[in-house]
Amino acid sequence: MSKELPSLYQAFIHLSRYSRWLEEEGRRETWNETVSRYFDFFVDHLKETCNHDVPDELRRELEEAVLNLEIMPSMRALMTA
Repeated sequence: MSKELPSLYQAFIHLSRYSRWLEEEGRRETWNETVSRYFDFFVDHLKETCNHDVPDELRRELEEAVLNLEIMPSMRALMTA
């Protein structure tokens, strides 16, 4: 499920606003890692607050759609998840 953003502008926006610094690795997150962090947060949040389990297939389908830029989550949530 490795995806890269299609333009240099999109990659710049991702790196400058949404990608977290990984201190132990001395680098910023990739687009895949940012999207994975976002879904990890919401799967855990829904389990803790609503006792809701997100089916693995649904997570994979949604994650793939975000990686392919077919859908886009809240950018603030993507930044802070």
